[in-house]
Amino acid sequence: MKLVLELHELRLVSCAESTQLLDAWTRLGTFSNEQRCAVDALFALCYDDMMRGLHDAADGPESRAVVRAELIRKLG
Repeated sequence: MKLVLELHELRLVSCAESTQLLDAWTRLGTFSNEQRCAVDALFALCYDDMMRGLHDAADGPESRAVVRAELIRKLG
């Protein structure tokens, strides 16, 4: 979750750099090809829908806490 949120922040500044970093992380195995496709799909959504998608995909309380903290940071 943290990496996806970091990529999203970078995407707001430089879409090309965000794509290059996601490519590198996929080559290194940080993300599988399926996860890469999911991240690309999330980035195609508006922010609120992306955050709902991340929250729904969260695999435990720690991941959901990361998403909640990001929402609070953006709203605060």
